[in-house]
Amino acid sequence: MKKIMIVIAFFLMFGFSLIFQSINANADVSGVNAVTVQPDLTKIVSFSDLGNQAWLQEMSEHYTGKKVGSNMTFADLANITTLAPYRGFKYGATNYDNMIPSEIGYFTGLETISTSSLDALDQTSMNFNGLLPNEIGQLTKLKKISIGYSYFTGSIPESIGNLTNLETLSLPGGGFTGSIPSSIGNLKKLTVLNLSSNKFSGSIPAQIGNLVNLKELDLAGRPYDDRPPGLVGSIPTSIGKLNNLETLSLRNNTLTGSIPSSIGNLQKLKSIDLSFNQLSDSIPSKIGNLANLEDLVLMSNKLSGSIPGSISKLSSLNYLNLGVNLLTGNIPPSLGKLSNLERLDLFSNQLSGPIPSNLVKLSNLKYLILSFNALTGEIPPKITTLTNLKDITISGNKLTGSIPKHMDNLTNLDTLALNQNQLSGNVPVEIANLTNLTLLYLYENNFSGDIPNAIFNLPNLTKFKY
Repeated sequence: MKKIMIVIAFFLMFGFSLIFQSINANADVSGVNAVTVQPDLTKIVSFSDLGNQAWLQEMSEHYTGKKVGSNMTFADLANITTLAPYRGFKYGATNYDNMIPSEIGYFTGLETISTSSLDALDQTSMNFNGLLPNEIGQLTKLKKISIGYSYFTGSIPESIGNLTNLETLSLPGGGFTGSIPSSIGNLKKLTVLNLSSNKFSGSIPAQIGNLVNLKELDLAGRPYDDRPPGLVGSIPTSIGKLNNLETLSLRNNTLTGSIPSSIGNLQKLKSIDLSFNQLSDSIPSKIGNLANLEDLVLMSNKLSGSIPGSISKLSSLNYLNLGVNLLTGNIPPSLGKLSNLERLDLFSNQLSGPIPSNLVKLSNLKYLILSFNALTGEIPPKITTLTNLKDITISGNKLTGSIPKHMDNLTNLDTLALNQNQLSGNVPVEIANLTNLTLLYLYENNFSGDIPNAIFNLPNLTKFKY
């Protein structure tokens, strides 16, 4: 009898377990079916069918010319191709209660979701908060998602990888957390991927190398002092497969390891910004293969070794910033070949030797920032021929000799910082002719004589220290 009771109790418990599993399973299915299973297209759309989102109602009525709860059907929703603000849109940037509901899955014909007006003359925009719903992955006709500087939380859903027709995925400044989904590697038609200024963690997925049509890749972290660590790990070597890439920004993260030499394969690159990371080892010489490069910014890392001479091959370069690293050796004289260079920033390294006289060939140079190294020798006298110069900051070195004559040729100069060197001789009176000068630092040198009185009358000088 006792055995029979035990058997009966077992079957009762097992039966109840099956019933509860069935109830839970049905609850899950109904939750999904509410969005994933498309309703009768002739059914009238209610406000709740739009996730109770007023912005979505207004847009739906604008783009269909019909009314929610009256004559708008689910077929009308499926025929809407764009959700973007327009002139007169009520739920603009001052309203932060807008959410993208799971019911977005009903808009199966969507090709564009944007928070900015598609009319170039219309400045209307909007913001979102909350989660980016998993149902976004059902909108397989989407070509463009451009939702900038909203208040999203949570992660980007893996379902984003279903949008294989997507050409632009731009979600900057959204507050997304978690890892960048590896499913992004499925979006082989992407030309723009901008996920900058979010709160991502984890590494850059190696699948990023699948995006062979990509022209812009921006995974920059947040620029603020209290920013989260951002992306970690190394830059995947697969990045070298992005043969159409023109812009690459990974700044403001905590990336480590070396800059992959495969970056030298990206012949169409115009801009590289890897600043404010913890990248180490030497700058790969293959970076000199990037003949179309205009901006090379590697500031604030832990890069060591010498500046590769191959950089002098970058004939289109107009901005070179290698500041705040651990670079050693001399400044390569071959940098004087960069005829289009407008800004040269090599400050706060461990560079030694002289300022190469070849730098005076940089006729387009506007900013020469070489401060806080261990440079020796004299300031090249012909620096005064670089009449486009606005800023000469070469403080904190071991420079000797005198300030070059004819400084008054530099009529565009607004900053002259020569402090904390071993310069000697008189301060030339010609400096008083630099009427655009706002900053003049001469302190901690070995100058003799008095400062010419005329310097004190410079009309724009606001920062002067001798």
